[in-house]
Amino acid sequence: MEASRERHDPARSPSVPGDVVTAAEVDAWFDDLDHPMKDAALTLRHGLATVSPDVVENIKWKAPNFALRDDFATMNLRRPTAVQVILHTGARPQPDHPEILLDDPSGLLRRADRNRWVATFTSADHVRDALPAFMLIAASWVQQLESPSPERPSCATP
Repeated sequence: MEASRERHDPARSPSVPGDVVTAAEVDAWFDDLDHPMKDAALTLRHGLATVSPDVVENIKWKAPNFALRDDFATMNLRRPTAVQVILHTGARPQPDHPEILLDDPSGLLRRADRNRWVATFTSADHVRDALPAFMLIAASWVQQLESPSPERPSCATP
């Protein structure tokens, strides 16, 4: 293995054991991306990558993926007219994980399952306008993943 490549720490990202992905490789994936909403996806990538200092990026399911101890967000770029971010509790369902509750006054999210929510962005302007609300949502999601408790933080914008 080249010295310049970094191996994922399995303790931080158990769903990707053995994967070798550096930020440069994710950058290269984006460089090769031919998608009308590439700039919007890059804006969302930056936001998700900075929601916690412990975030690890990789490419999984042929899309950008973000992990802490396990995966927590994955982009869907299959449609040319939208970028979706799926917030979840890992690569596999975790029925014992406490329910994650989100306050979404922006109406940005659609609930797909007990602990799976989807944000759909349909333009670069939509991403720009919704980014502050989305970042509050992502921060709440990460906080609840890292320390589930009965008290749920609010995602309400001031």
